[in-house]
Amino acid sequence: MQTRFFRLKLTLAAVALILAGVLPTEAAKHATPTQNEVFQVAAKAKIVVGTDRHASLADVKAGDHVSITYQQQDGVLVAYHISDDVPHKPRIPGSTPAPAKPIAPHPKKPSPYSHVRGIVESVDAQAGTLTLSYKAKP
Repeated sequence: MQTRFFRLKLTLAAVALILAGVLPTEAAKHATPTQNEVFQVAAKAKIVVGTDRHASLADVKAGDHVSITYQQQDGVLVAYHISDDVPHKPRIPGSTPAPAKPIAPHPKKPSPYSHVRGIVESVDAQAGTLTLSYKAKP
């Protein structure tokens, strides 16, 4: 009886050790590293929060999901457009947008702006900065 109990304990201990060694490495394979960046918000930046198309940086809160259009200038990330992920209402209630007209293809110019989506970690409205946490690209 004691031998059976000892074998059971030994088997459970071995399973626990195997799981402790395997699960963290499997989780690490699937984990996406996150990156934090501080953005300096331009004085004339367009900020859209919910249906407010003329929001200020003070309207952006930690935990908000946002999209930022920015440029890197002298090593500083400068945000020119910040918008949340809330679907926006049309400017004229009850109106429907006109159907898009086909546009002749034209060569694309490289954009001087970059885009990133993430979660706001913190906002300092007085300093005009926003810290964003986002998934790093592999």
